[in-house]
Amino acid sequence: MKADDPELVAALASVAEGPEDEGRRRVLADLVLEGGDARGEFVLLQFLLAENQASGAIRQRADELWRL
Repeated sequence: MKADDPELVAALASVAEGPEDEGRRRVLADLVLEGGDARGEFVLLQFLLAENQASGAIRQRADELWRL
């Protein structure tokens, strides 16, 4: 996905308008992940960690992505 993709631009603008809205951030993360960018996966894993729904494997994967 390119930085000037209209769907990505709209999602970024939505998050900028309401950064406290977790739903907007999740939509952006899904979109980035669908575009093949591991940062989307990292953000989604961070949601699981924040909700205390992360297994050891999820924590390990988040750590791996953090190191990239």
